Amino acid sequence: MKRSKSGILPKSGGARSATRDESRPKVLITTDSFLPRWDGIARVLFETIPYLTKAFDITVVCPDYGPAPNLPVTFVRFPLTKWRIGDFTCCRPDKRKLKSLIRQSDLVFNHTMGPIGWRAVRLASKMKKPVVSYIHSIDWDLFSKSVRFGKVAAYFLTRIYERLAYNRCSLLMVPSADVAQRMAQNRIKTRMQIVRLGVNTDVFTPPRNKYEAKRNLNLPTNSVIIGFHGRISREKNLRTLRRAFDRIKDRFYNAQLLIIGAGVREEEGLFEIKRASLIGQTDDVVSYLQAMDIFVLPSLTETSSLSTMEAMSCGLPVIVTRVGNTKYYVKHGVNGFFFKRKSPRGLAHVISALIRNESLRNAIGHEARKTAVAKFNWNVTGKRMTDILLKSLKFAEGGH
Repeated sequence: MKRSKSGILPKSGGARSATRDESRPKVLITTDSFLPRWDGIARVLFETIPYLTKAFDITVVCPDYGPAPNLPVTFVRFPLTKWRIGDFTCCRPDKRKLKSLIRQSDLVFNHTMGPIGWRAVRLASKMKKPVVSYIHSIDWDLFSKSVRFGKVAAYFLTRIYERLAYNRCSLLMVPSADVAQRMAQNRIKTRMQIVRLGVNTDVFTPPRNKYEAKRNLNLPTNSVIIGFHGRISREKNLRTLRRAFDRIKDRFYNAQLLIIGAGVREEEGLFEIKRASLIGQTDDVVSYLQAMDIFVLPSLTETSSLSTMEAMSCGLPVIVTRVGNTKYYVKHGVNGFFFKRKSPRGLAHVISALIRNESLRNAIGHEARKTAVAKFNWNVTGKRMTDILLKSLKFAEGGH
């Protein structure tokens, strides 16, 4: 079996139908991002669906990015269009089919506000079905930073669009109090509950031997590998990482860049340079994290930043911007480091200190792993999501 970004990835197959238990509530998961397209939303769903299937019959409505994983759910997938926004390709949902699926469901659990999510929320609201949405990102920040032109217009239009959409929902799950506050500031009045995300710390583990981890991937075993994994998009601000590397590469000939992910070709082109490896999308991200010595997240906007949490779980010292929840679980100089956004000089300074001092890398990485084990727990996340959905169903039926 192949190992995935979030555990063991079952063999792919076509959309399959799970055996349905008519006595259990039927939940329709709607999302504009799912496997085999890897991003934070896909990883969250991949980890939490097995928990949800213990209590619900699940149908997943998503774009047809390719073969679906072999999960105990029913998949309904809609074809992709040629329309792209940054690294995201839109799909064309069938309104009749979506309406029929909502009618057959007891609750809609939505994860995006793209063509599928937006339409599902509108239809479910009209049909008086309970709708719970998980807020994976502050989309007006994300969208405005992911487009090349029209950033101001994208920011304000997305704020209005999301205000209208989320105010149609019955309840919102948010990963932090900060996200809840940002939503409220946008005059989104729907009730919110905090559900923190986690990491599979049994899969994302430190390597037994760093030398072997590098050799197994044909990476230079005497190098200090500075890595990133995630979507390659404008809001991830990889230009700052490239410029920081340009500052240090002549002083540290053993420094090597390792970029895991795919996305905007213009951004990918930043790493077509000597001593940089652009791996692309992979199901075996754990092996690459274990081969890294330093993890960098130069992002302009995040909520939880699963990629940072996964790197910490693998025992890596992380260097991140102070965005989203990172300021709550990264402690500067203890289990990681912060640097100022869009500051190649500041990033280069921290990278240089870690390259020079292997003992410091090991000590910070050890503390990062301890933080991950203590704070990032998928069991807690899955149980809390299940409990909230069950309570939402009871509330919709008139119970308390």
